[in-house]
Amino acid sequence: MTKFEVGKTYKTRDGREARVICIDRKVPSDATPAQIVALVTMKNGFEGVHTYRSDGSKGWEHTPGDLLLPAPKVWVVAAVEDGECKDAFHVYRENYVDEFRELLTRQFPSVTIITKEVDLTEDSK
Repeated sequence: MTKFEVGKTYKTRDGREARVICIDRKVPSDATPAQIVALVTMKNGFEGVHTYRSDGSKGWEHTPGDLLLPAPKVWVVAAVEDGECKDAFHVYRENYVDEFRELLTRQFPSVTIITKEVDLTEDSK
């Protein structure tokens, strides 16, 4: 089962846009199971047809052309005093960030509350 959806645009590992047009391509049983079909924008602006496995990979190893699912957004809300973290939360929904800021403000009224969005993509190390 794939998490990619028909009609949505994703990014390849090397940053190109890829429009998924099919996720249930029929292939022979002895063929590489590449069920996803996407139109990938090339350097010249034209689109090329690429096929992918259900996980977005083109083969057994990572390649620059692999499809990537969007990284989930995560925010860190932390109470910091004199460079030392007193407490912190990982928040997975933006609408809860303010609630956690208020919670830390009540718990640590005299410290600085910092909020930072964290990029969880593989290449952000």
